[in-house]
Amino acid sequence: MRRWPVEELWRYLKKPVWLGVAVFCGLGLYAHTLSFSTPITLTIGLTVIPIVFAGLLLKCFIPGSWERRFFSLRFMRFLGRYSYGIYVYHVLFWSIMIDRLHWLQAHLHSRLIAGFVYLLLWCACSLLLAVVSYKYFESPFLRLKERFASSKEPPARLLAEQPIG
Repeated sequence: MRRWPVEELWRYLKKPVWLGVAVFCGLGLYAHTLSFSTPITLTIGLTVIPIVFAGLLLKCFIPGSWERRFFSLRFMRFLGRYSYGIYVYHVLFWSIMIDRLHWLQAHLHSRLIAGFVYLLLWCACSLLLAVVSYKYFESPFLRLKERFASSKEPPARLLAEQPIG
């Protein structure tokens, strides 16, 4: 990204990224699942996913792209602020939530509906803990960044670009 304009870089990487999307979709059709526990997903899938997401990230730097507009939405910025906490804390709910899944399946008489409710509960609990953690744990540390910031000025090119959002 430092050598080429983002739009030019996207022109070179567009085909590999779309090929990655096609391969990943093909893997899902072939394996009848997108589970990360299948051998084909653990090999080819985990190779293709970073290519696809690198392309998505690159598109977020292109002004006017739908990807940039989408990730600039207030809700997406909200999730972005707490995303690290969600990533860290969602694991804490695994042992608690797995028992709830079986209970939900038994009481709702539907694996699909139980799975959806389970996912909503898991996301809500993870998000709630991430918000509390951000406010009372992460924010005080983030305020310390100013004391340890580098004295180097960012390149003028980066100062001229408008931030997302």
